[in-house]
Amino acid sequence: MMNTLSINATVAARIDSFIQAAGISPASKRWLLHLTPTEGDMAHTTTTLLLQWPGTTAPGDVQWQLLSVTDASGWPDMQQPFQELYVDIEQHQYWYCQGGPLTPAKFTQVFAQWQDRFITHHPIAFTRAEAEPLMPIQSESVATTGAITTAN
Repeated sequence: MMNTLSINATVAARIDSFIQAAGISPASKRWLLHLTPTEGDMAHTTTTLLLQWPGTTAPGDVQWQLLSVTDASGWPDMQQPFQELYVDIEQHQYWYCQGGPLTPAKFTQVFAQWQDRFITHHPIAFTRAEAEPLMPIQSESVATTGAITTAN
């Protein structure tokens, strides 16, 4: 069983709009949804969401589950901490950035902040939504039959 990320109602409604704009349907169980703002401070910076359609849902339930979020398009290895210095000589501005794995205690706070930024930086009218289906994950079964099974 995979864990899903718990999101607030405003973010869920925004993602629903992007799902409709990208034409995602349950025809494929797992999708990557790439969101790229076309205007503003975050223009041309892509956020990728991994979405999964559950087998069945009750009436009124959200039809998809959010499994992961990636804002880090340039990280060579997300398990390793990193430090970077960004310099904009023309504007005389400097940024020092650190990143790496989060503890479970820190994750809740960081994910809440991400949801706030997501609403701000991904307006529906100015965000391009593109999707690609993912093939099912194939893994070896631990059963003695040695059969290949599809993980959900």
